[in-house]
Amino acid sequence: MRGALCRSTVVAVLALLAGCRLPGMDGPIPRSLAASRQLSQQGVAAIEQRQWDRAEDLLAQAVRTCPSNAEARRAYAEALWNRGHREEALAQLQEATRLEPRDAALRVRMAELHLALGRTDRAMRSVQEALDLDAKLPSAWAVRARTCRAIGDREQALANFHRALAYQPGDRAIQWELAELYRELDQPQRALVVLQSLAESYPPGEEPQSVLYAQGVTLLELGRPEDAVESLAAAAGRGTANPEVLYQLAEAQWQAGRGSSALETAQRSLALDPDYTPSRQLLDRILVAQQRSDTLKR
Repeated sequence: MRGALCRSTVVAVLALLAGCRLPGMDGPIPRSLAASRQLSQQGVAAIEQRQWDRAEDLLAQAVRTCPSNAEARRAYAEALWNRGHREEALAQLQEATRLEPRDAALRVRMAELHLALGRTDRAMRSVQEALDLDAKLPSAWAVRARTCRAIGDREQALANFHRALAYQPGDRAIQWELAELYRELDQPQRALVVLQSLAESYPPGEEPQSVLYAQGVTLLELGRPEDAVESLAAAAGRGTANPEVLYQLAEAQWQAGRGSSALETAQRSLALDPDYTPSRQLLDRILVAQQRSDTLKR
């Protein structure tokens, strides 16, 4: 549910660029900043089109034209990051935070990049700086939760995800991660509540396959195969055919006593991937059970 550069980051950069100014300066925009701003907007447009080479060139020019343009540095960092220049990206964000010391969102982004590099100590430090600036910033609590999860402190991660949702109810990405965490903690009932809320946030018929699938698997874990069949059948009919989804559907059908349907679904899964071991094993179980049943009938 999230990529290397999420659309929300691009939107945030665009919003910042729309009102960019020199730190501490009011009044007419200097010519260098105006030029930098124009280059930055072109660079962000290139980012949206995933033209990373062009974005990097344009944003490098924007920073050279006006080194005090913090928003240009932030956008430049995104281009550098997606071009694989990790340390350079962090350096640009670090300079941006020096130029805009009260910008909590910049520190959140620094925390995200540190976390992506496995630098949990630095990530936690950056996110704490963000929270010191804005204790109600949902993205900061979410990154803190992810950092806690990365270091194995799942209970603290859980508390931080709930804190993030308290400040931004209905955030789908946070709900998804919260449901995953509940499943890791072997709390499927709570995971199901979150997943159902997440599914209900979409118009009927537009729920993502991943959400329907997770909901179905969780229902199966809770010993509710009939309900699991409903969710997994919807998942199987959504998006690209997937042997794993079909396997789970076949398992739910089998546990619900729908032997013929389970056999057909397992065969469909194997038609997509003949080497998919779970489906092969399930098919063998079904065939053995059918053979025993036939023997008893004789």
